[in-house]
Amino acid sequence: MTTTMVAQSDSSAPVIDAITFILTKGKLITVRYIEPLSFQLFISILLHPGDKNYTPEKILIGLLESITDRLADILEKVSHKFDEISQSIFRQNAQELNSKKIDYQQILQNIGANGDLGTKVRESLLSFIRLLSFLDENSNSRLSIKEKSSLNLMNKDT
Repeated sequence: MTTTMVAQSDSSAPVIDAITFILTKGKLITVRYIEPLSFQLFISILLHPGDKNYTPEKILIGLLESITDRLADILEKVSHKFDEISQSIFRQNAQELNSKKIDYQQILQNIGANGDLGTKVRESLLSFIRLLSFLDENSNSRLSIKEKSSLNLMNKDT
């Protein structure tokens, strides 16, 4: 199963690349050339003390949940940045306009950077939705009831 993911979303040059998930009876293998923050966050959760009875399916579902949460966080961040840009242009009072000059070139660069990131996230989401649909259709017999429920919830969230 392959999906497209965003990495380095907090940098000035976010990247997008394919990540492949290989689910076997005893292992979950990921093939990737980027390190999305969602993977790092999920690994940190796995390292906490507690239940260590992980199956490859359980790890996959947890990782997919982490990816869903991270994509939602990035979209929220992009939305907030667009709100800030809008406010800086359209909601300044006369006193603020007289005291500082608006840097429209910087505003256009911010709009472009946020638009680029938003486009990359949307591309990731479309690819991710296809992965979730494929997983839902092809691995129901391998997933527990709780894992199936999580998968259905992710399908609805995306």
